[in-house]
Amino acid sequence: MAIITIQCKSANDIIDCLDPENFIWREKAEKHWIFRGQKNARWKLTPPAFRPNTQLDYHQRTKKAPLSNIEDQNRLEHRALNQFFRMAREVGEEAPEYCLTLSTQNGPCKEVAPTFRNGAWPPAFLMPAMAMAQHSGIPTRLLSFTYKPLYALFFAAMDAFRDPEPKTQIAVWGIDIDFLYTVNKRIYNRFEFVTLPGKDDRHLDNQYGVFVLDRSLNQYWPRLRPDYDQILSDLHEQHNDSPMYEDSIPPVYKLIVPVKEACEILIQLAEKDVTGAHLKPSYPEIAAWLKFKRQFL
Repeated sequence: MAIITIQCKSANDIIDCLDPENFIWREKAEKHWIFRGQKNARWKLTPPAFRPNTQLDYHQRTKKAPLSNIEDQNRLEHRALNQFFRMAREVGEEAPEYCLTLSTQNGPCKEVAPTFRNGAWPPAFLMPAMAMAQHSGIPTRLLSFTYKPLYALFFAAMDAFRDPEPKTQIAVWGIDIDFLYTVNKRIYNRFEFVTLPGKDDRHLDNQYGVFVLDRSLNQYWPRLRPDYDQILSDLHEQHNDSPMYEDSIPPVYKLIVPVKEACEILIQLAEKDVTGAHLKPSYPEIAAWLKFKRQFL
């Protein structure tokens, strides 16, 4: 079984399990595992651009993901990026140079347009722009992670605390990077890791953030669903007995805890300086943290 689910009963339990020294991570948690927190444990690991009914075109409400034709899907993902950075320029927001190569006045630039059809979308030179846009809330086919397990827990708990769904559970996913590297090296070269220079997004840098892209989605869409939990489970099952991946330990862990523990989780993480003020330093986050502190600490 490629995915191990661990049921935690309390804030203490899940924080202990996510300790880098915990045996679960095989003494290599830092930089060998990536983590993602989600406020609802029922959610799959699906990139935003492929989630049902996601709005990909901000000018036409009828354009929603996922589209059955991958070329149309690619075009809409590009359009969303283009609309975002064009608006940023209009209001005077400075953007790195790599964000200015998306399109011309007549449509996608000549380096981008062919990738909609030939399976090369998104082109490598647009990956930083895509990462920056997604970190600002624009849906892309990247999936965001952090190298810090407690940071992933914080984001899941904070989302659940602000917008609770009764009778649900919080989830933190852990994925073994060595497994992804092994897949890349021996078979597919399919998983790509994207980061941004700290000067371009200091919040992402503070959060030890990284984005993952599965390059095979264009080739196998729509037969291959873009759920990373299922993709990694299938890969592990297919190659567990081959020399490609000698480590038989499952590469994906899912830790879950009742949503009622969200507030206590945030309180305990605050004692470790894991707060919105630390991970997303800004005046609004500092104010939000002080309000939480006044109410609960």
